[in-house]
Amino acid sequence: MTTSDKKKIVLLVLLVAVGAALYVWLYRSTGAKPAEARAAKAAAKGAAVKPGQDAQIRIDLIKGDNKAEVGRKNLFQYWQKPKPAVAAPPVYVPPTTPPNFTPPSPPPPPPPPPFKSFRYEGFSSVKDGGKLLASITESGNSYTVREGECLMGQYCISKLTEALVEIEDLQLKRKQTFMRAQ
Repeated sequence: MTTSDKKKIVLLVLLVAVGAALYVWLYRSTGAKPAEARAAKAAAKGAAVKPGQDAQIRIDLIKGDNKAEVGRKNLFQYWQKPKPAVAAPPVYVPPTTPPNFTPPSPPPPPPPPPFKSFRYEGFSSVKDGGKLLASITESGNSYTVREGECLMGQYCISKLTEALVEIEDLQLKRKQTFMRAQ
């Protein structure tokens, strides 16, 4: 036998001795008896019942009068509680006269935004029978336009004469005429 085998045997004997000592200390101690410890443990376990797990042995399901059925019912089979009787739904009685319901009238459309306040300042004519050239101002900005041109991509000059200018709003589809200022 080698020295490593001797060391292993000594270690095994030592472990067996420690295991035996632990066994004696835990199960043979005089402080608490194993039966009492098990009863205390069972009482603690019995108190921690989860909701919905109240299983019972239903002795009331056994009929005591009929001796032929004795031993035929499984007492340990799980039985569902009988469902409570369902009450009939209340009968709906429609009202005798239907209520007068008038849908609300839709709100009026919002008023269109006011037309820009253009002012026709004056005109000039181009030689050789060309078109009229008009000067229009709007809140401090001055524009020189001809008939058919558009301002700001929205307002087009649809008619231009010496006395008036007609401007059309392309987005709102409306026209407004401005007289020449004196």
